Amino acid sequence: MAFVWTIERTDLTGDDVCFVTPFLAIGAGLLMISNVRYYSFKAWPLSDKVPFIWIPLAMLILVALAIDTPRVLLTIALLYVLSGLIMTVWGLIRHRRERRAARGGGEA
Repeated sequence: MAFVWTIERTDLTGDDVCFVTPFLAIGAGLLMISNVRYYSFKAWPLSDKVPFIWIPLAMLILVALAIDTPRVLLTIALLYVLSGLIMTVWGLIRHRRERRAARGGGEA
């Protein structure tokens, strides 16, 4: 939705994005059925207190949304997708290192 809204707001035509849109749709569909791990906001906050940094950050997000809503929403969505991919790759690398360390520690 944010992609379509951004395209409409920037006055791009269908010819300008016709090669990007199918890959975006296929990528989004594959990410929906993949094992990519995303941060769950259900576990947040861990305590009753919220760190002070979240107050100015929330205000900056609200101001950015008021200035250019479509682009900010698209940026937030893309950052969330990238964070899931990065968290998944990071977890795989960490898991492989732990497995190698366990095997190497058992042989010595």
